[in-house]
Amino acid sequence: MDYRSYLTYYKEIGKIDQHVPGLYYPDDEFKKGVILIGDDLVSDTLMMRYHKLNDAIEIKNKDEVFDIRPTSGASEVHIGKLVFVSEAFEFQGVTRFGFFELLTSGRSELLTKEIYKPDPGIMHDAASSNQKMPIYVPVGSSYLSAVGNTPAGFKFLPEDFERRFYYMANNASLIEIKKLKKFINTLPNHHEELLQYSKKKGLQKDREGLVTLFNYYESLTKY
Repeated sequence: MDYRSYLTYYKEIGKIDQHVPGLYYPDDEFKKGVILIGDDLVSDTLMMRYHKLNDAIEIKNKDEVFDIRPTSGASEVHIGKLVFVSEAFEFQGVTRFGFFELLTSGRSELLTKEIYKPDPGIMHDAASSNQKMPIYVPVGSSYLSAVGNTPAGFKFLPEDFERRFYYMANNASLIEIKKLKKFINTLPNHHEELLQYSKKKGLQKDREGLVTLFNYYESLTKY
């Protein structure tokens, strides 16, 4: 199935590969993956990677590179072992869209996203004409090329990015998990069990700790 028949996408011919490992991409390498469109359409196997600064999925096909944005129409994107979903969220009083990595899925979902800290406006709706973005990520073309427009001598640092975690249940709005104990108390049930479990296991508000907590919560609410 040709994903381009169903999605809004952008194309750049002969795009130069990035040379800043581990900053623009969680993984520099293009890896095999598929795109889910709606409930029943799945693309052919594609070579893809996620550009976290542009919040776009890049797709390589011979000498062409396409990209799709959170508003493209893709419901899920699988790249190797990573799963990305497009979700709406509130930011500075405005509803926006973004790609979030799906960490667990059951009665509730745990999602995560790396945010560029020096300019929180990088969390944007890719289809919006009113984007607030750093000056070295230009607006005005169909493809946002951060590399070619980064000032000489400028470097992204790992600490420029902050990982945030989000919770969603029953297709409701995303809720950011800011403090573990406070988050547990917002859940509809099993507060004491979860608090005791997190204390016993020494869980932290990080990827491993939250995945462990969510799996335990799912086991409590399974029946």
